[in-house]
Amino acid sequence: MSANTNKQLSCNPEKLSGHDLVNYLIAHPEVRGNFRYHTFLSCMWRNLLIAQPGFTDVADFEKIHHHDIYKILLEQPQLAPYFDFSKLRDGENRCLFLKRPEIATPETTAYLYVSTWCNILKRHPRLGEFCPWKKFSADNWCDVLNPNGKCLKYLTLEYLSSASSFRRILKSCYFGEKHACKGIFEQGVSDAATFLIFKQMDRTNSKHFLKKQLTDGNWDFADALCDISPEDALDVSSKKHIRFFMTLEAPDSVFEKLFPLFDLKERDSGGNSHLLAALVRGLVSNDLSRYNFLLQQGLDPDEKNMAGFSCNELAAHLENLKAKAEEAKLARNERARERARVRRKQANQKRKIR
Repeated sequence: MSANTNKQLSCNPEKLSGHDLVNYLIAHPEVRGNFRYHTFLSCMWRNLLIAQPGFTDVADFEKIHHHDIYKILLEQPQLAPYFDFSKLRDGENRCLFLKRPEIATPETTAYLYVSTWCNILKRHPRLGEFCPWKKFSADNWCDVLNPNGKCLKYLTLEYLSSASSFRRILKSCYFGEKHACKGIFEQGVSDAATFLIFKQMDRTNSKHFLKKQLTDGNWDFADALCDISPEDALDVSSKKHIRFFMTLEAPDSVFEKLFPLFDLKERDSGGNSHLLAALVRGLVSNDLSRYNFLLQQGLDPDEKNMAGFSCNELAAHLENLKAKAEEAKLARNERARERARVRRKQANQKRKIR
């Protein structure tokens, strides 16, 4: 800006408009007057509010476009209450909450899609308190819980529709994503003894390889490994939940060999016990022998998890859902039979008329 322009700015600020006025106000934020704010375009409000957020009392927020709202909030997140978040595009919302999770409130998150929530919660699980969990399907839960399971505490009974869907959700939470096997494990390993030899050469990829065998259900390999070294059968990548995964998924031959290594007092990320994992397994397979075995070890079926329900409450809830589903099925069948009777009656009447 030239010396003449600088002089003009300092002498007659109320005659300025557009970018000239913005530049003046950025340089002199303490000044207030009858300025030509109506001449400001969206980009000008963006520049002013980013540099001097104190001008909210005169800002025309309705004039600011979605892309400028996004840029303003990245720099000045405390201005979030002034904006209409319904204007933001889905991608802008996702990036904004990923970078500025502190702006999350029930109002600012009201326009997020479920898929956007899944992306945000993977990085910021604490924002789960604002999430509309009722809209989540079992696939959405698996997606959110995959990395670390920190949102498992929000999975209350009202969101559980069946034991099989709960089992799938827990499995996803307990083991998460698979990692590619590289190096000497890239071509696979034929037997457990060879695996243990290769493990000494490449421990990192051995953990990835073993995790893949378990998630793929290669229980013969796991069984053979348990015969040689049960401790090595639990040495996988992301092994925080490996023992819960074994209680949930492993066949009896593997579980019995690993059980002496379990700490029955430990809990998963949602505060669930081994007893609950065994219950879910038993309800799906109609075999509660593992659940009954853990009951005999002194685990309490009335102990609640972080979501607020116990094994007994889970069993009662799923049994109630099953009964309601059976009632609905009977009602549908009865309606179908009634429609069939009506059609037969109408057909008979038509034949009599002829």
